[in-house]
Amino acid sequence: PATVTPYLTVEIADRGGRLTPTLSVDTDGLARALREMFAEVTRKPVDAVLGWDDGLVAIEPSVTGAALRSDTFARAVAASFLGDHSPVTMPVVVIAPEIDSTRLDVYGITEQLGGGHSNYAGGTWERDENIRVSTDLLDHTLVPPGGNFSFNGAIGEITASKGYQEAMVVSGEAVGRDVGGGVCQVSTTVFRAALNAGMPIVEWYPHTYRLPNYERDGWGPGFDASILQAGPNPERWADFRFENYSDSWLLVEARYSDTQVFVDIYGTSDGRSVEIDAWPMGDNAFGFTRIIRDARGGEIANRTFESRFK
Repeated sequence: PATVTPYLTVEIADRGGRLTPTLSVDTDGLARALREMFAEVTRKPVDAVLGWDDGLVAIEPSVTGAALRSDTFARAVAASFLGDHSPVTMPVVVIAPEIDSTRLDVYGITEQLGGGHSNYAGGTWERDENIRVSTDLLDHTLVPPGGNFSFNGAIGEITASKGYQEAMVVSGEAVGRDVGGGVCQVSTTVFRAALNAGMPIVEWYPHTYRLPNYERDGWGPGFDASILQAGPNPERWADFRFENYSDSWLLVEARYSDTQVFVDIYGTSDGRSVEIDAWPMGDNAFGFTRIIRDARGGEIANRTFESRFK
């Protein structure tokens, strides 16, 4: 009663010479009070964090969201208050998470499509730490069917508050130090995984200079991807992006050892295969061609990637 009575109104009507009171409730005002009183009922859904362990698994379970239907709730409370005082069931709207840990089969992530690796041995502690931070942020990234993977989108803004250190970077044609130096080791590894998985490459930039530490473990020059976060507008940053060609979701998993970064892409294959042929193009210029074939051997795509180093 203490909650409802401030919103109670009384109207006196003359009914055949007899004054008769009529009680009503300001349900708009009561709805606002109920929203504040039961604020903990409303919560946003939380997506599951998915990973791969001989199959798709939920690393962290999803949480269903809810929103109080305060207007409907207020009307029900008012009717009970003015009527038989019966209990009122609190009406809520259930909000399902987009990534639901109870329905893993709907995402169609059933097999590994491709993987890549790179060797970062011999670097400074600061560069190594930047590689570890960005790898952890990249891990468990999901790409919807027909959507684009964005490396900058996956790791977010590179800031010291996330644990990034100041290390050597190449920005345009300048070599210097900045927070996040070494992150391109990870974007390079994603590039290699996307190449092997037959993903259409939407945005890619080679490095300005030929960097020998990207050419270890059998990888030749040019198999690297540069990214750059400069200025306040993320739309103007240099990114690495690829398209999810499939009707299923993709899972991008990333991990590191003391000297290597590994990236694996999981989804549902359409049977495509990849052929890569690399060759030198002249002084400080290198290129490779990737041919993607469908399950019958027909050519889907043929693209040459060129790197002309200074």
